[in-house]
Amino acid sequence: QLAEELTKSYSNFSRLDTSALMNFSYKASTASLQGCLRKGIAYHHAGLDADDRKLVEEAFSSGNIACLCATSTLAMGVNLPSHLV
Repeated sequence: QLAEELTKSYSNFSRLDTSALMNFSYKASTASLQGCLRKGIAYHHAGLDADDRKLVEEAFSSGNIACLCATSTLAMGVNLPSHLV
């Protein structure tokens, strides 16, 4: 539901590469992460499977994620290219 609401209120989601987002979503291990990735949104926390964590980092670093929800630990300690933290 969050992914649906964010895409309604954020205009830059229309610029995302839907083909790349679908490819990322197919690789995710959970349905919730798959749904978010298809919308250009992802989440990152210590409880994520290592493969999903790498997938989210790759999708975000490549510019395919417009909104990344993360714990404060990630925001302070991981070098990902972002405009706002």
